[in-house]
Amino acid sequence: MGANLKKLLESGAIIAWIVLLYLVVGALYGANKLPARIPTHFGMDGKPNGWGGPESLWLLPAVGTLLALLMTVVSRHPQSFNYPVRVTRENRARLEGLALEMIAWLRLEVLCLFAWIEWATIEMARQGKAAFPPHSFLFAILPVLATIVAYMARMARAR
Repeated sequence: MGANLKKLLESGAIIAWIVLLYLVVGALYGANKLPARIPTHFGMDGKPNGWGGPESLWLLPAVGTLLALLMTVVSRHPQSFNYPVRVTRENRARLEGLALEMIAWLRLEVLCLFAWIEWATIEMARQGKAAFPPHSFLFAILPVLATIVAYMARMARAR
């Protein structure tokens, strides 16, 4: 992975994480307070099917932080990954590079996804909206799935 792309992806992930924290802190401690009961879980139709207090907004930043840290730790050991193709001396460097690039993209995409979910949840709670737009979760997860499929295909070609 090129140094510029790596820095860009890492910077993007840090910015997404900061936005996620900003959203939560602003919602919990800002001037525009949330109601005592907010949606905390949504069905596939986008409608809330779980409710809780505003403090539940800390869950996504906590999970996002743990996932980002886990991806960072895992990325330090690309030689132990389970690749979709046979690893040889000739293709090892290329496969490891692709895997590290995929992890960097996924870290950014997941943190952006979490920030979007958090923002939408806060807006729904403030405006009394009933649900996410239909199929929004499907469209939100598509970049993550597309990244995985694209990198698996690139790894298959790198064999």
